[in-house]
Amino acid sequence: MRFRPPHVVWTPELRWAFIRAFGPVEHSAPGPLASPEAVSVARAFDLGPRIAARTPYHVLQAELGAEAAREIVIEGLMAEAVAERLLGFARTIAEVAAEIEAPLAFLKGAALRLQGIGPPGGRWLGDVDALFPEARVAAVDAALARRGMLVEGFPPTEHHLPPRHTERGETVEMHVGLPGLRLGAGRSFATFDDLHARGLLVRIDSMPGECFVPRREVLVAHAVVHGIAQHGLAPRSYPMPRMLADLIDLGFAGRDAAARADELFPWIDGDVSREELDALGALCARLEAGDSGLFADEAGARGEVTLLQHAVAGSLDPDYDRSLRPAALLSAPTGRSRPAALGRLLRGLFLLSRAQIDIIYGPQKSWRGYLFRRLARPFDLAWRLVRSLAAGIAVRSRRPT
Repeated sequence: MRFRPPHVVWTPELRWAFIRAFGPVEHSAPGPLASPEAVSVARAFDLGPRIAARTPYHVLQAELGAEAAREIVIEGLMAEAVAERLLGFARTIAEVAAEIEAPLAFLKGAALRLQGIGPPGGRWLGDVDALFPEARVAAVDAALARRGMLVEGFPPTEHHLPPRHTERGETVEMHVGLPGLRLGAGRSFATFDDLHARGLLVRIDSMPGECFVPRREVLVAHAVVHGIAQHGLAPRSYPMPRMLADLIDLGFAGRDAAARADELFPWIDGDVSREELDALGALCARLEAGDSGLFADEAGARGEVTLLQHAVAGSLDPDYDRSLRPAALLSAPTGRSRPAALGRLLRGLFLLSRAQIDIIYGPQKSWRGYLFRRLARPFDLAWRLVRSLAAGIAVRSRRPT
């Protein structure tokens, strides 16, 4: 288990958010609640829409009061509107691919939505992720450029091209591999052709062209790698409860989780440990059952408890989040040799594009500002490392002995 979170104090608002997001609808929630704090906690975990989708309005009103209940419901309505808009954008992507006879498979939130997995309006969709055959992805990228879609300005990653977006902000990531998911021998990430050859793609007839989504077992494995290996040590960029919600909706809980773990683990071995995978299955099962023992101060050091405390502290404890950042840089899945991956990491850290500078430091007024940021980058990284180490010391001092 790669996580060592500090002790979490389970406030009524924290317990309420997890019970309402994951537990049986008929379970009563703890009270009394500080309504603004409950809404804030739900938002920190990206769980507001899910709570709104699963909980009757009269229950929310009784527990939170009319104003806070309306805030949660409005989040759900906004999430549904965004999802519908992005599904329309996904159709555009499929149409462009069909015009040049390029197959594709939608991933993550789009894949769940296209199959009706999860409560309607219960999940934020931030962009559209699609997997293309490596031999065709450049042609799709060029076709999207001809449609007027702009490139984000980031360098390509090991598993996808630089994202493209419309003027309205809809973004697509064109993947050539699923990071951390390896179906055969070697270090290569699973590709569209790998999934297709093994019968691990399901045709979506409601979309134009050759449009697919991965089978559920692939979606589970991809969600686990994405939530644990890619973003587990960077919880502010991807709150872990989002992964837990997807896994529960995909049926990864209880006996089914144990059976699937045996099938899935060889695909993700090396990037996710078996202990972490088993702990995820146990956590999903206990959350779905509304097991209040997860939130007890004496819950102990079981794997699922550690994961849950990490999920909470990662989003709410700034010191803990900062202490994880150096390890996050070194733990991402890679299909390259370790020396090659380290070289790529260092180039990415020190040689920033203008778009990266704009995100990290804000837009600069002139070329001199961009030059200064590039020259000062080593000193900034050194300062960030010192802050991370200091945060780690502070976190360790708060861990129970």
